[in-house]
Amino acid sequence: MNYYGFAHPVRAFLARQDIKYHPVRIDAAELDAWLTDARSRIPYANQLCQLNLLGSHDTARFLTLVSGDRALMGLALLLLFAYPGVPCVYYGDEIGMTGANDPYNRACFDWEPAHWDQDLRAQVRQLAGLRRAHPALRRGAYQTLGAEGDCLVFARFDARELIIVAVNRADRPTNGLRIDLRVIPGPPWSLDLLHGAGQWTLEADTLCLDLPSKGGVILLGTWGA
Repeated sequence: MNYYGFAHPVRAFLARQDIKYHPVRIDAAELDAWLTDARSRIPYANQLCQLNLLGSHDTARFLTLVSGDRALMGLALLLLFAYPGVPCVYYGDEIGMTGANDPYNRACFDWEPAHWDQDLRAQVRQLAGLRRAHPALRRGAYQTLGAEGDCLVFARFDARELIIVAVNRADRPTNGLRIDLRVIPGPPWSLDLLHGAGQWTLEADTLCLDLPSKGGVILLGTWGA
């Protein structure tokens, strides 16, 4: 269970709480440094097998940690399904269950569909479908492309496709975010939207991104000849 290398840094970045639920503030550069440190400790093949999680029977539910903020929960799920490792969804998170520490995080599953957050459930289903459809999200290499302030951008890629993931946790949009793509093989022929919302242009080796507040995007590129 990848607490140190995923759950704790994502909680600190999006929920702004440490492992003792005390207030903490880290920016995207500190998040990236934490993730990089964790990845550096084990071989990449092992990283791909780790169970990444947002919450469990030992923690408060993530939606509770972000005070019910569905947008931040969506960003956390995007990272969960796009980051190296195996996404582990704690039962009920996909329908918007909340709960503080034990025993409230262990409440029985609510089997009444009328109570479910259908938008959140649809997002989980879409992200799971994207991961199933794109091997680069399951087995691809990882490269940070940008980490500053409230925005983290990284790539997952293999010999056939490039996946670019960008998140913005801020309460305001980010415009004109410039990402240098020279650190990864390329260029791709084009980039297509797979998930989320945002505007982008591709200029030679530079990706220019506009992201909405508390928003993220997944882009797909295929390698050029």
